[in-house]
Amino acid sequence: PRSATTLCKVAAQVTLPKKPMAQEPPEPPVLRFGARGLVVEFVPPKTAVNAAIYLHVEGGAKLYYCPAAKSFVADGASNKMPEVGRRKEKIIVDKGLGEGKVSATICYRAANEMGCGPESPHSNTCHLARPAKPCAPQVTPVGKDQVHVEFALPALSSKASV
Repeated sequence: PRSATTLCKVAAQVTLPKKPMAQEPPEPPVLRFGARGLVVEFVPPKTAVNAAIYLHVEGGAKLYYCPAAKSFVADGASNKMPEVGRRKEKIIVDKGLGEGKVSATICYRAANEMGCGPESPHSNTCHLARPAKPCAPQVTPVGKDQVHVEFALPALSSKASV
């Protein structure tokens, strides 16, 4: 006698309860200057898994933070949203910035939501400006094939190249 194997197909539909993001706007992020660039700090709500971070530039441009490029890009140029945890978060940006006054807004997405909740009020305003012209460096010979180069960074500058 031959044994027959019978396969049973079982279908189940599971509906997860939606936990919508709060309909109240979240707290605005905080902008400040750090040693490595512009720092955007924020505390996500407990149900958030992603954040959309926008930089509003004087003159009306609205840029979107792209985690892959680690810079602000034109809105829609990136479809990736940074993942967020349950604690105070911060991103540091030193690329994709221009001159002028800027502020930031943020909105969050929960794990089982397709879109984002409401956008926050604007953060504090920071003024981005090019650094002042540096002073001439001091060059001192220290050996047959060596020199010592000394210079001072202009105010609010965090990087230099020699």
